[in-house]
Amino acid sequence: MPCKSDPDRLPHRGRTSAERRALDRVGCGEPPSCSPKTLKALLDAGLIVDAGGEIRRDALGAYRVPSYGMPLPVHYQWCSAVAFTDEEMEAFEAEMSASHDRLARARPRVGNFGIKPVQQAR
Repeated sequence: MPCKSDPDRLPHRGRTSAERRALDRVGCGEPPSCSPKTLKALLDAGLIVDAGGEIRRDALGAYRVPSYGMPLPVHYQWCSAVAFTDEEMEAFEAEMSASHDRLARARPRVGNFGIKPVQQAR
């Protein structure tokens, strides 16, 4: 992703930053971790759906742990907005390659110095 947000590539333009963070989490399969107000706004807009959840029990009794998902069309839009463009991917790969080359030159070759591996007891 570019360092600065590109307004043309923001998923779901017009949403607050809290809503976008929650959408990013749900898009990655995590809980939204947002305020009830943000959650309600996303549910009302149809950007996320209540996927049920699970019922758990503890010493105080049963309680419901909700889970949320993204409808497929929304998820497609989110994925295409957060994915690297071809140019960004090329720059990222070049940066990773350069970083790997620098580390390979700086890291000394380490051998086992004649130390034999320890045999595990059977």
